[in-house]
Amino acid sequence: MMIQGIVVTDLMRTAVDCAFDLPACQSITIVDSAMRALVRPDRRDFTGSQQRWQEVRVRFLQAVEEQAGRKGAVRARAVARIASPFSESPGESVVRWQVEALGLPSAVLQQRVDIPSQGRHFFLDLAWPALRIAAEYDGRDKYAVTGTTWDEKVRQDLIQESSGWTFKRFTAEHLRDAARLCQDVLSMFPPAITANARRRRGLWD
Repeated sequence: MMIQGIVVTDLMRTAVDCAFDLPACQSITIVDSAMRALVRPDRRDFTGSQQRWQEVRVRFLQAVEEQAGRKGAVRARAVARIASPFSESPGESVVRWQVEALGLPSAVLQQRVDIPSQGRHFFLDLAWPALRIAAEYDGRDKYAVTGTTWDEKVRQDLIQESSGWTFKRFTAEHLRDAARLCQDVLSMFPPAITANARRRRGLWD
C-alpha cells in the first residue's frame, strides 16, 4: 500500500516479515503490537476481545504457514504461537518471551484479581494463577506521574494480603541485561518447575 507516496506493508504483513527476519526477542514486541492494533482488546469486553483475537490469530498463523519454505520459518512459527494482543507494552512482551523461551509455564495476560472486601479489582500484566505468581513490567514513564509509586504499593499490598500472590517486578534494566532477565525470570518459579524446563526451539534464534 502507499502512504504519502511511500510503499509500506500492512500490519499483518509487517508482523509476518518481522517474525521471519528478526530474533524472537525483538520480533515479539512488534508482533504483539501489531496484533494489539488489529484486535483492539478491551478489558470490559473480554469475550469479544477473545473472539476477535481468535479470528486474527488464524489469519496470522496461516500467513506464516504460507511461507513455510522461507528462511526463519521455525522462528516465525514459534513467535506466532506465543503472540498476543493482550501484552500492553514491549517490556511485557520481552518478559513473556523469556518465560516461553526457557520452557516455563505460559502466563495468563491481564489476569483480573477481585478484592471483594474493598469492592475493587485489578489486572496483572502476567500471571500464573495456580502458583499465585505475578510478573509486572514497570516502565520509567509510569512513575513520572505523581502518586503512581504509592498507588502501585497499595495495589500490590491489597492483592498479596487478600489472595496470597507473590510479585516479581521487571524494568528496562532487564531489557538491557539478558543474563539478569533470565535469572530473575527463573527465580519466580519453584525449583520443581525450573528443573523440568527445556528451552524452546525457535525462540532463542
